[in-house]
Parts: sequence; structure tokens; C-alpha cells
Amino acid sequence: MLMNVHKVLGIGLLGAMLAFNYFGLTMTQPDRVSNVPKTIRQNPGSYRSHYQTHYVHLGGK
Repeated sequence: MLMNVHKVLGIGLLGAMLAFNYFGLTMTQPDRVSNVPKTIRQNPGSYRSHYQTHYVHLGGK
């Protein structure tokens, strides 16, 4: 009997957390950062490809 109560409460709590996350309900408002470029065209110096290969010469003379 007690195991069933725990299962129901656990599933209910999980469902409530998923609903809050889906609808964006929070106890406090998230921090907002102003003046952030929304596209790469507005801030072209920030783009750095992480997929480039870099040749490093480690030889001597």
C-alpha cells in the first residue's frame, strides 16, 4: 500500500516538474543579459570554428 502511494506521489511530482518546465513557470525570473548580438552577422569576430584542423610543425631544423 505504501509503495503505491510513493509511486503515485513520485509520478505526480515528476509530472508537475515537467509541466512547469514546459510552460516556463519559475519561482524567480531568469537573469537577462542586454546588448547580446542575436546573429553572427551582428558580431562576426566571435565566430571560431571548432572543427578546423590545425597543422602544427614540431620538427627541428
